[in-house]
Amino acid sequence: MLTVDEAFETRYGHRELASSSARALFRPRFVEHRDVYARSTQCVTLVLPAGAAGWPDLGTVPFTVDDSSFAETARELVTEMSVPRADSAFVLEGLSALVVARLQGCEPRERAPWLRRLRAWLDDACADPPSLSVLARALDRDPAYVAAAFRRSFGLTIGRYVRRRRAWHARALLRDRSASLAEIAQRTGFADQSHFTRCFRAELGVTPGAYRARIMR
Repeated sequence: MLTVDEAFETRYGHRELASSSARALFRPRFVEHRDVYARSTQCVTLVLPAGAAGWPDLGTVPFTVDDSSFAETARELVTEMSVPRADSAFVLEGLSALVVARLQGCEPRERAPWLRRLRAWLDDACADPPSLSVLARALDRDPAYVAAAFRRSFGLTIGRYVRRRRAWHARALLRDRSASLAEIAQRTGFADQSHFTRCFRAELGVTPGAYRARIMR
């Protein structure tokens, strides 16, 4: 569980754990607890798939982990869930895996050949990438480790990297006058033209229409 703002305490018998925006709380399944809130608090709960291949077993004892990145991750999760898009499931899976990696204690330090191979796969399949679980299985690693290693090596989450590659692919296609913006959005994997416009502007600082007008002068 991630806390977006404020804080709260959770009690497991006589044990108390505090949660805040810079701390993730691991709750074991089916363990009785009681939460105490001093004020209204927004939280995001991530449910690990029980028994799913590749995902770690974090045990049966509740614990917390401090990390300043949790606050930003929580906000990204809330934003993605508030305005779902065609690729939101892929992005949410990657963000969730980063939290699990930190809880698990993953600290990848090297840009191994398998990371370069993964990036090449994402470049080729950015319009319709497989799920993180499928990618991790192909690499014979768990999803949490893959997500953490990718961000550490390339400075972006896997979901953000895929959206950036889509924007740059679309940038090249905008030189074709015969292709409409809606067609380019579809070919590059965006949900619709509106989604295409938002992501393109976020990455390149200009709308697709304005960019096309500039290069066609």
